[in-house]
Amino acid sequence: MIRKSYAKINFAINIKDKYDNGYHELDMIMAKINLFDKLYFSLFDEDKIVLTCTNMFIPVDEKNLVYQVAQRIKEKFNIKKGIRIHIAKTIPMQAGLGGGSANAATTIDALNDLFSLNLSYEDKVSMFKDLGSDIPFFFNNNICRVQGVGDEITEITNKLSYFYVVLVKPQRGISTRLVYEKVDLTTCPHPDIDRLVEAIKQDDYHYLVNNIDNSLEDSAIELRPVIKEIKEELLSYGVDVALVCGSGSTIFALTKDEEVVSKVKESHFNKRNFVYITRLI
Repeated sequence: MIRKSYAKINFAINIKDKYDNGYHELDMIMAKINLFDKLYFSLFDEDKIVLTCTNMFIPVDEKNLVYQVAQRIKEKFNIKKGIRIHIAKTIPMQAGLGGGSANAATTIDALNDLFSLNLSYEDKVSMFKDLGSDIPFFFNNNICRVQGVGDEITEITNKLSYFYVVLVKPQRGISTRLVYEKVDLTTCPHPDIDRLVEAIKQDDYHYLVNNIDNSLEDSAIELRPVIKEIKEELLSYGVDVALVCGSGSTIFALTKDEEVVSKVKESHFNKRNFVYITRLI
């Protein structure tokens, strides 16, 4: 069995509060993009999990969310078959693109099918949301409003017309934990998620590009100042908006102009960064 595991962007992130347990109350707009890893699943007779990956820097043991998912399913459903999973990685690490959570959600769906577990959406969320706040979103294919600690999902009717999504990730990634720790809720931006949802429903691209924002951006730039340089350079090429994706270190930009896309492709970005031109799925 082969499954695609799609990355995501955050059109907006509003951090509303911080709970005593360290989690944050979130209000976000998330969308899958056409950048994906491929996961290969097979079964064998020995009672164990074998995980491999094309990226040598990604752990292939209990530290990996994919391994944790497989282990939890084997234990909960008393599965004695061996599970072999190979990750062909394209989504960069520590990028804010949700690669790890996407791989985990893809594994949940694949094993649900392979073992005929008949897990509902609610079952999957309740069983695995503790592994990562982004995981519930990846069970959906539409643009979604994601609230709470990531487990309150509302699909948004997408009326947006075609545009390009430009991704630029510097060589060094960034720790999600450190970015969240540095957030100052009194000074960080708090985008109007309600109004942005309406803009998506009404194909109001102009409002969207002029009002999307990210409560985490200032913290990410403080930890990786090169992010600001890349953002400013993207804006100089004429993109409509450039913003840190998730907790970074990727910057995503939106444009409808093919000439702008060509400028990015011809720039020196490609020599020092991960650069990818894509669209929403």
